[in-house]
Amino acid sequence: MLCFDIGTYIAYCRSMKTLDIAELDQLASQVAHNDADLRYYNFHRKRYLLLLNTVFGISRKIQSPVILDIGASFQTYFLDHYIDKAAIDTMGFTLDRFKPIQNTTSDIPFDLTRSGEDEEVLNPIRGRYDIIILAEVIEHMYIRPERVLDTLSSLLKPGGYLILQTPNAAFLGSRIKLLLGKNPMPWIRDEPNNPGHYREYTKQELIKLSDMTGFELVSIIGRNYFSHPSAIKQTLLKVTALLPDTFKNGFTAVLKESKESKD
Repeated sequence: MLCFDIGTYIAYCRSMKTLDIAELDQLASQVAHNDADLRYYNFHRKRYLLLLNTVFGISRKIQSPVILDIGASFQTYFLDHYIDKAAIDTMGFTLDRFKPIQNTTSDIPFDLTRSGEDEEVLNPIRGRYDIIILAEVIEHMYIRPERVLDTLSSLLKPGGYLILQTPNAAFLGSRIKLLLGKNPMPWIRDEPNNPGHYREYTKQELIKLSDMTGFELVSIIGRNYFSHPSAIKQTLLKVTALLPDTFKNGFTAVLKESKESKD
């Protein structure tokens, strides 16, 4: 269940340290290696801003937070740059340019698609993390999502937080495609390291997933934070801005580890 309503959560976040999008743009220009990197950043820039401000709101009371970033990307550099005295571990598919950086302590050699199996490598880091970031990852995984969250729960300290970002399966644009008889999901790529999206999730499914895995759902916010250059998609974003968050193109959920103790 929600600890407080979304309006309260937004007001709470605004009272904390926040970033300006121009700050991120400047840092991203230093991190990006080519035009393709910048195009990816520009598509996700509003999402990165929400992610970082959410981390700020959580970590403000944690001295030297220990963070696990799954699927290192631009946010890894941003966390390293902005979160003071943070220890940042990474896990999962990582491009060379996002290999461990200044404050990164280690890269965990574990494939989350093996969650629930062959987890011996994770034993030294059980209960290590204050915050785990699972941003734009779960839709790329073909296994049951509760297996992934159960594994990540075991890596959190009691009361630790999981920040989950993922596209909205019921985005207005996807609903329109279905009405026209088109599949809104892209064709699976023949690339094992980057197959595309296997499955996207609705708001109610994310709430159910939190309940199934014993997390306390602190908040779930729907935002139009994926930027589309086409005029048609820009019009869709303007329309969905007037609709409930279940029509917007992405969700950011904050889940709290609710177990009082770890084995």
